[in-house]
Amino acid sequence: MLFYPPPGAPDWLFDLEERAVNFARYGPADESGPTTATPFGPSFAVRAEVMRGLRFEESVGPDGSDGYAMGTETMLLVELVDPERPAVYVADSVVHHIVRPEQLDRRALCLRSFRMGRGLVVLCSRHNPPSLRYVFGTPRYLWRAAAGALWRTLPLPDRQRSAHFEAELRFHRLRGEIMEHRRMSSPREQTGPHRPAPGKGPNA
Repeated sequence: MLFYPPPGAPDWLFDLEERAVNFARYGPADESGPTTATPFGPSFAVRAEVMRGLRFEESVGPDGSDGYAMGTETMLLVELVDPERPAVYVADSVVHHIVRPEQLDRRALCLRSFRMGRGLVVLCSRHNPPSLRYVFGTPRYLWRAAAGALWRTLPLPDRQRSAHFEAELRFHRLRGEIMEHRRMSSPREQTGPHRPAPGKGPNA
């Protein structure tokens, strides 16, 4: 994938750990061929016969609000993973990804991480181990992780800007996970999907 960031965009922004979420970066191998990596991103092709009988998860995807659960294509691709039918990575199939200035806005990137956090909970909801301990409808470890990420968002003098922003993106992803867990544990979920808007976290 060839990136075309807007002029003046800092290089470190595209090297963050969250870059796959925010910029759909995917490159599991240098050479073409079958891959065991889970496909990710918007550039893929699927044979029609493989799609028969599959449905998209209706609680995930754009719904007119800012804070929807993101990851419709990711959920589909995870469903399609089959060791007997491996995906094929085509290195020569180059995608030109033009990043628009508004996609580098701080709020836009944090909101995208928040959406992915919500989507991850839906994606993993069938695989949560029964041993997890919940507090207010959310696994306890998420509260600890979010508190740690929030602390690391503080602009202390010895912290690099990239590390600070990485923590900020992580905090908003965790915030999305917490909100989705609470939504799924709410009695209102029994009456149909409910899509809360993003909360008022730092730089939301």
